[in-house]
Amino acid sequence: MARPTSQPVRINADDRERAGGVVDALREMDDVDLSIEHLGLGDYRIENTLLVERKTVADLAISILDGRLFRQAGRLARAAAVTPCLIVEGATEDFDRAAVRRAALQGALITATLVYGLPLLYSTSPAETARLLRIAACQLRRRTARGPERYGSKSGSDDRLRMLMLEAVPDIGPVRAKALVEAFGTIEGLAAAGVKELAATAGIGPVIAHRLKRIVSGSTL
Repeated sequence: MARPTSQPVRINADDRERAGGVVDALREMDDVDLSIEHLGLGDYRIENTLLVERKTVADLAISILDGRLFRQAGRLARAAAVTPCLIVEGATEDFDRAAVRRAALQGALITATLVYGLPLLYSTSPAETARLLRIAACQLRRRTARGPERYGSKSGSDDRLRMLMLEAVPDIGPVRAKALVEAFGTIEGLAAAGVKELAATAGIGPVIAHRLKRIVSGSTL
């Protein structure tokens, strides 16, 4: 169980998410103030700042076939006063069992990220999705508490954002995230690296390397 913060972080879940398993996992977290309501857009609203659309791999495939994915991506990209995010939930083998080819899934996610500008996170289970939502909420709470950060250069700002993205991966804290950014530079560099290269990074090791490889590239090779 995560150690409670001084004040629970706020997460609002859409009422259609009750049966997905994520809501049950969030209810088990002592430092999460969970509310269930009907959200007109997205599945989870985090600290009234981040709007998250959650899709299992199966739902992602169906939403590609019926055209729903890109309509939702467009609405999320135009959302006012919040930052949108997409979480894709499923094990590696789920991509091979989906109703559309893996290449079509990857192409759709590239469009969602590069064309619509939606940040993308991967999760293997409802429990992991809940952990990602909680981590995001805690980071947003800390950022609000300390005010906007200023950086000396665009490069430094980009590196800090990459570190924050990596800290959403279980067992990767600030020290490991910094080591990874220093070693590989960009998320693209991380995705291109092999498990052995990742494991050789200070503080990572094979277990975290396999998890990181799966999350950033959908592969364990």
